[in-house]
Amino acid sequence: MEPALVRKAKRRRELHAPLPLAGTNDGLLPTDILHEVLLRLPANVLCRLRLVCRQWRSLTSDPIFARAHLLRHPVIVGCRNFGANVDRDARRGVQFVDLSGNVVKRIRMRRYEWDYGHNLSVKPSLQSALTTKSGCLLNPSTGAFIVLPGYTAEGQPIMSLSLLGRISSTGEYKVLRIHRFHRYIMGSEPGQTCEVMTVGDSGDDGRWMARASPPVNVAVTSLHGVVVNGVAYFLLDVCDPTNIKWGDIASFDLDTEEWRSDTLQGPPKCLLPIADEETRICLHLAKLNGCLVTICRYNSRGLHYKDYDSMDLWFLVGMDKGLWTKMYSLQCTPELEHGLCSPLEVLNDGRILLWGSSIQCLGVYDKKTNILTDLMTLRNFSGVCLYEGSLLCPNLQD
Repeated sequence: MEPALVRKAKRRRELHAPLPLAGTNDGLLPTDILHEVLLRLPANVLCRLRLVCRQWRSLTSDPIFARAHLLRHPVIVGCRNFGANVDRDARRGVQFVDLSGNVVKRIRMRRYEWDYGHNLSVKPSLQSALTTKSGCLLNPSTGAFIVLPGYTAEGQPIMSLSLLGRISSTGEYKVLRIHRFHRYIMGSEPGQTCEVMTVGDSGDDGRWMARASPPVNVAVTSLHGVVVNGVAYFLLDVCDPTNIKWGDIASFDLDTEEWRSDTLQGPPKCLLPIADEETRICLHLAKLNGCLVTICRYNSRGLHYKDYDSMDLWFLVGMDKGLWTKMYSLQCTPELEHGLCSPLEVLNDGRILLWGSSIQCLGVYDKKTNILTDLMTLRNFSGVCLYEGSLLCPNLQD
């Protein structure tokens, strides 16, 4: 399989190739010019313009057009409380916003859905400390919410993490859920259990199926687990004294529903900062530009530690050989009052899209100038992430 960066480069060449002249547009505009004009419009406007004629509907529904539009107009999605000035049963929901501030889609949640949705996340991960209500999934195309069954086996987990992923060969979506128990703290095995649910029109839809426990104890938080190309990756739990391979990663294949026998080595230890009494290092996992990324955050423990914050982004560019490359190193300056935030994506021009949950602000970081520019404030938002699907073409494949 080609590396994700190679596939992305091929996709960009394909998207910039001239379109064939298909159909007519009454002689008003050549198809390639019409294509360029429509690409400049936000998704919600294009959905209305589909009513103009069949050609416009066909063009804006084409997967090639949808991919090109997605590259120009990334969409941010998050859960939002719409406030007390609306109907009580429609105060909360999910909102889709492009980088120009256009709200391109809203999906309201009814009150009983929010009762389950207190753990709802539009991210492909869901961390739950109360597993009796494990949350729900959202289908953006239909606006339907799928309530996930809670934990029903013996014992009560103290923490759970669910990851949503798509199997490219079948198009199915699966949810992997890891539970952590009290006996994990007591040193008894197994301290973690694993189960999988298929979300679709066939298979074991709506039922949790028990699978083998992780071969090593993994970190059960949303910052330490991510799905890339149908494989779930987890950092090892640093609280487990038996996990001596700090920074290494366990992986679960969602297609075969099996844990891989060997852990994946993280970025070279010799190239990472050294922690001491005055500093600390935090490792997180993310998916950026279709690649598995280890985020290494370096913080001083001083009074104004955020003024000296730094963040290294290590991309896994060679899966077979476990080759990591540090492609970005973000340095925080005193002007960045709130420090570096969570990276959501690397944009086409090389700038990094960042979300600051504490300040409810979306921004872009230019590594050439070391300047963070605020794009917009998203008040009352939570679970903010980059929407990986397409509002123009719901069935768009990865």
